[in-house]
Amino acid sequence: MTSINMKILHIHTKMTGGGIQAMVAGLTNEMVKNNDVTLLLIYKPDEKDIFLNKLDKRIKVISLGKTKPGFSIKHIFKMLRLFARTLLTLFIFMVFSTIIFFQ
Repeated sequence: MTSINMKILHIHTKMTGGGIQAMVAGLTNEMVKNNDVTLLLIYKPDEKDIFLNKLDKRIKVISLGKTKPGFSIKHIFKMLRLFARTLLTLFIFMVFSTIIFFQ
């Protein structure tokens, strides 16, 4: 069994049919073999997001739930809150590891 090396966050608009969506699905499926992978979708998933079904079950999928095109300050704050929680978790983890290392 291999250990998890990195926490990886992919940010993408939607997973509808297309070349870049196929690449993201393939890339995340490969990365999740040795890493903790999260896919953040800007728009709310729907039946057109065919590549969501092709993702490995270990990939965490988070959606900001955006339904209309255009700029939205609300969704930017949602992303910032997600980043803040992730950084806080990583910071706590690093402090915890450092404490264990030095004891």
